[in-house]
Amino acid sequence: MIRKQNAGSGSQRGVGFWIGSNIRWAIDTASNLKPFVDNLYSLGSTTLRPATGYFGTAVYTPALLLQGGANTSGGPVNVTAQTAAITTTNLLTGATVGEYAINVYLESDASCSSPGSAAVSVTVGWGDRTGGRTMTVPLQGSGITSGALALGSTANFGEAALTIWNNSASNSLTYSTSYTACTTGTGTYALYITYRRVQ
Repeated sequence: MIRKQNAGSGSQRGVGFWIGSNIRWAIDTASNLKPFVDNLYSLGSTTLRPATGYFGTAVYTPALLLQGGANTSGGPVNVTAQTAAITTTNLLTGATVGEYAINVYLESDASCSSPGSAAVSVTVGWGDRTGGRTMTVPLQGSGITSGALALGSTANFGEAALTIWNNSASNSLTYSTSYTACTTGTGTYALYITYRRVQ
């Protein structure tokens, strides 16, 4: 049901979109379409999607996932206090064919009294026309040796930006880590990964 605000003397009024006795959306007096409750209602669904959106200035959002199909699994990675390897995990299930930009940031979060050979590395996976592919992320930063980040010192960090081409929607974008513990103490790390489809 659509209702307009009570008319005033010469003042522009808004329009409300109601379901039962509750207003859900509104067009305010400045002609802005907006939900009546912050961060609660969606435009479309996984099975009923608007075809195209046209924006003249900007899009504001905490996270933008550009994906040709429904994003059914995964998303940006933000994990801290890690003290073991992470098994292969989906960033994006059934990634559509296209080029993806992936950004990785890895940091050592704790000191070890005896680090020894403690280290962590990150691997990403995807699929091209000949099958599944994996690659150790070529980290750059402080405390990096052969693409692995030394653990046991909070001065160490690494980052990388890479692009891959996924050639089959049956493939998923994935990530995993390898982990070698400190000789004495607990090597701890944090991992952040974002991705976006470029084309």
